Amino acid sequence: MRKVGTDFQTDKVLLISSSHFIHDIYSSFLSPVLPLLISNFGLSMMLAGSLTVMFRLPALFNPVIGIISDRIELGILAVVAFAITAIAMSLMGLAPSYSILCILLLTAGLSAAVFHVMGPPMIARLSGASLGRGMSFWMTGGEMARTIGPLFAVWAVTNLSLEGSYPVMIVGIMASLLLLIRLKGLSSKSTHHSTQGLNEVWHSMRRVMIPLTGIIISRGFLVGTLAAYLPTYIVSSGKSLWGGE
Repeated sequence: MRKVGTDFQTDKVLLISSSHFIHDIYSSFLSPVLPLLISNFGLSMMLAGSLTVMFRLPALFNPVIGIISDRIELGILAVVAFAITAIAMSLMGLAPSYSILCILLLTAGLSAAVFHVMGPPMIARLSGASLGRGMSFWMTGGEMARTIGPLFAVWAVTNLSLEGSYPVMIVGIMASLLLLIRLKGLSSKSTHHSTQGLNEVWHSMRRVMIPLTGIIISRGFLVGTLAAYLPTYIVSSGKSLWGGE
């Protein structure tokens, strides 16, 4: 296991941040292709919305994943999770049934949760004393993907068809292999070890955390609903998939 250094390793920070960008492009595939999935499977709006739930549900296990990764070295799992997300999201068009589609989204949601939990500690180890700088690169990669991802998804299904767009997974698989080679041996464990237990931390911060948790949950429902249904609404109004983005 590598020790935490004081130097900012720009090349590797940029590599992980770029991987975050590529990973989240695949994570954003669902909403732009949802109108096509509704048409292919004859889904009601409730079933269509349930697809988003399937993808987001594994995020509830983030604390568990974090606790496990603090105790067991799972850095390789973050790299594998990257490829799994790319494969699962790229296979949506080939799903033979609604149940298989749900399984693909649950799988992608779980791998996305693993990647996002383990990515920041890896950035921390490579950022040295410039943790804020390193995290800014990480966050920028993810936010850029929110813009580029839907456009890439629409390009893929427009030019390759929904059923034929699965080859786009190759980019994610190649990026995952590059991470595996360049970051071999890098720990995903947190660099910070608190002397306080979880209960003590919660007790001391509950006045801030309780309202903040409520705000985050409310915001998540609002943003999630808009992100999931807006492209479908625009397409159902007579616009093209490009218009939905």
